[in-house]
Amino acid sequence: MRCGKYSKISFSIFILFIFVSKIYPQNNSSITVDISTSVGDTIKPYIYGGFIEFLWDGIDHKYGLWAQEIDFRGLEKWNLVTKNPADTLPFFTINQGNGFSWSLDTSRYNQNDSCSRKIQITNYTRGHCGIGQLSINLVPGETYDVYAYLRGSGIKKGVTIWLLENLRDWIVIDSVTFNNVDDTWKKYSGKLISTTSSYHGIFAVTIQEEGTIWIDELSMMPQSAINGVRKEYIDMIKILKPTIMRYPGGCFADGQANHWLNGVGDIDKRATRIDNHWNNYQRMDFGTDEFIQYCRNTNIEPQITVNFGSGTPEEAANWVEYVNGDINTTYGKLRASNGHPQPYKVKYWEVGNEQYGSWEIGHTSAREYATRFNEYVDNMKAKDPSIKIMANGDLENLDWTNTLLTVSGDKMDYLSIHFAAPFDDQFQHTDEEIYYAVVAASEYFKILFDAVKHSIDSITAGKVKLIVSEWWNDYGNAFSAHSSSLEEAIHAGGMLNFFQQKSKVLDIVNRSTFIEILKAYNPRFEFFLAPSAYVLSLYSNYSGNILLKSNVISPTYSLPRSVGNIPAMDSIPYLDVSATKKNDKIFINVVNRSLEDITTMINLTGGGVESNGIIRTVNGPNFLSNNFEPPYNTVTINSSQISNIGKSFNYKFPAHSVTGIELTAKVTSIETDELLTTHYSLKNAYPNPFNPSTTIGFSIPQNERVILKVFDILGREVETLVDKELNPGEHSVVFNAKNLSSGVYFYRLTTPTFSQTKMMGFVK
Repeated sequence: MRCGKYSKISFSIFILFIFVSKIYPQNNSSITVDISTSVGDTIKPYIYGGFIEFLWDGIDHKYGLWAQEIDFRGLEKWNLVTKNPADTLPFFTINQGNGFSWSLDTSRYNQNDSCSRKIQITNYTRGHCGIGQLSINLVPGETYDVYAYLRGSGIKKGVTIWLLENLRDWIVIDSVTFNNVDDTWKKYSGKLISTTSSYHGIFAVTIQEEGTIWIDELSMMPQSAINGVRKEYIDMIKILKPTIMRYPGGCFADGQANHWLNGVGDIDKRATRIDNHWNNYQRMDFGTDEFIQYCRNTNIEPQITVNFGSGTPEEAANWVEYVNGDINTTYGKLRASNGHPQPYKVKYWEVGNEQYGSWEIGHTSAREYATRFNEYVDNMKAKDPSIKIMANGDLENLDWTNTLLTVSGDKMDYLSIHFAAPFDDQFQHTDEEIYYAVVAASEYFKILFDAVKHSIDSITAGKVKLIVSEWWNDYGNAFSAHSSSLEEAIHAGGMLNFFQQKSKVLDIVNRSTFIEILKAYNPRFEFFLAPSAYVLSLYSNYSGNILLKSNVISPTYSLPRSVGNIPAMDSIPYLDVSATKKNDKIFINVVNRSLEDITTMINLTGGGVESNGIIRTVNGPNFLSNNFEPPYNTVTINSSQISNIGKSFNYKFPAHSVTGIELTAKVTSIETDELLTTHYSLKNAYPNPFNPSTTIGFSIPQNERVILKVFDILGREVETLVDKELNPGEHSVVFNAKNLSSGVYFYRLTTPTFSQTKMMGFVK
C-alpha cells in the first residue's frame, strides 16, 4: 500500500479555487472497431490480478478474509499508547463474584508468545468469573468450532465457553463446558451454534467456583469457512475472478512482523509480533501455506513479496526454498513436515515494497536498493533458478528508476510500479472537481507509464518487462465520501482499458481486493462488493484475449489545476474504449467519464456481426453512489439485450458509467493473427483404453502456465505431465503407465482461466 505522499508535479497556482473546465458532450461521438484485425497483442490473463495484505481488516480481525472471530486470540495485545500490559482490550474481565484476581502469566501453552491470562478466585460467592470479548459476528444457523488451551488448579465444575447475546442479563445463545481441567496444558474443543444474527455477540470463558485457570490460544471459526477463509470472501472472489494474488503486503511486507517463519507450522504456536509500520500487533495465522491453499481453492496464481526492509537475502532465499524446494532440502523438508510434501512452484516474487519512499521501512537510495536487490536475486535464484523476480521502480521519480535499471537491469525479470490517485491533497475542491480528476487519473498514468517504458527500452534494450504490482485510489480523510464509490469504479474502467491496450509490454497488474470486499455493520451484517469490484468483474469475465484495433472520437474536458497528485491536463476524452475478441465473441468496453449521457455511433469494420448482443453496465444514481449504505447494492452489473445491430448503430452511454458490449461475429478468423483459430480444449487420450502408453493432446489460445496431471480413481495424484508456461497452440504429451495397475485414471488440464478433466482406461 502507498503509505506516504506522492511527489507533486511542480506548477504555479494563481487562484484559490480550482474549476474543472468541461465541454458538455454533443452527439458527434463515434467508436470504430475493426473486428477482423488485431494489433498483434495477446492480452495476458494476469492483468486482472489482485493483492491482499495485513492492513485494517484486510486479512485479520473479525471481519477480514481469515475467518477467525477472536481478535488477538493468543491474548498478547496491550495498549500501544500506554504500553501497559494491564490495558488488555479487546478482552475484558468478567467478575460477578468476590475474591477475583487476574494477571498476565508467563506460564503459557504457546512458548512463542509472551503470556497467558491467569484467573484466580479465592472467595467465590456467585456468578461467572473469567474473560470475554465483544463484537462477535453471529450468523443464524452457523456452527462455530471453538477451542481453548487451558490448565487449572482446583477446578471441579469445569470451564465453560459461552456465546452470549447480552452480558448484563447473561442471555445465552449456546455454551460448551470442559471438564477434567488439570494442571497440564491441554486443548479443549467444542461447538457453538448461533440462533441469531448480530455483530454484537459476546464470547466468554468462565468458571463458577473457587480455583485458578490459565487461558491461552482461543479460537472460534465458522464451519462454513473454507480452509480457514470466510465463505463470503471465496464467493465474492469468484465474482471478481482475479487471476494472480500478491501477498503479504504492502508496507507490512517490510516490517518486523513479516518474517515468514512466523507464519508456518502449528497455527497455535505462532508468534504475535508488532508491525512497526502500522504500529499494531499482527499474527500470521494466514501464513504461507494458508495463502497458497487459498489461491489453489480459487484458481489464483500466488505472488509473494519478500521482506527487504527488515529482512535479509538469506531469509528470502530460505522462503523460496520452503515454497519451491525439494523435500530433501532443509526448508522443503520443513514444508513437508507441515503437511505439504509437494513443492508449490510459486513463480513470481517481489523484493520489498516501495523502497523509494521515505515512509517505507528500509527506505534507502536507489543505488543501495539496487545493490542489495542483486544480492537478493543471487540468493533466491540459487534456490530456484526458474522464478521471476520483480524490483521496485518509482513511477514518478525517473532518477530512481533509471539508477535501478542501470545497476540491476540485467538481474531483474520485472520492474514493478505502483499507482494511486489522487493520493493526498492540501487544497479544498468540490465533489465534482474531485470526480473529474479521479476519472482522468488513467490519462495521467499513461504519461508516467510511457516514460518508464522509454527508460526500460533505453537502458535495458527492452529486456525488462513491466508490471503494476499495486494500484488503487486513496483520497485521504477529507474525501471519505469518495472512497469505494462509483467514482472509483469509473477510474478503474479507464485503467483497465489502458492495461488491455498495453498487453504487449504489461504482464501482471494487481488491484487491491481487500478494499473491494466491504463489511457493512448494518442490522443484517452483510458483506458487499464495492462498485469498482463490479468493473473488475466485468473485465475479467467479459473480455477477450486478443486486442482489436479501435478508435474513438469524443468530446473532451480540461483540468486547469491539480487535484492531489493529478496535475492540470487538457484534452481528456469523456469516452475511453478498449476492444477485444475471443473466438467469435467481440467485447467493447466503454467508459463514459461525463456526468451527461453521450449518444455515440458505433462502427464495425472487417466483417459482420449477429443482430443481437448483450449490454452490461456498471452505474448508479450518482457518481458518489456506494453499496454499503442504504439502500445497499445500488451499483452492480446490469445486463440487457440489444437488437437490430448492423455495421453501424447508435448507443447512448449513460452518465458516469462503464459499459461492456458483447457481440457475436459472423466470421471467426482474424486476418493478421492466427491465435483466434486456437481455443481451450482437452482432447480424448489416444489410444483409449491403452497399454502401456497413450497420447494426451490439448490446445490453449494464449501464453500462460499450464498444469496437466493424472489422478487415480480415488483422486490421488499419480503424475504431473506438464507444469510450465506454454505458447498458444496445439500441444501433446505421452503418458506411460507401465508401472501402474490396470484401472480407470483421470487427467486434468488447468490454466488460470480454464480447467477440464477427462477419463482414460489402462488395461495390461
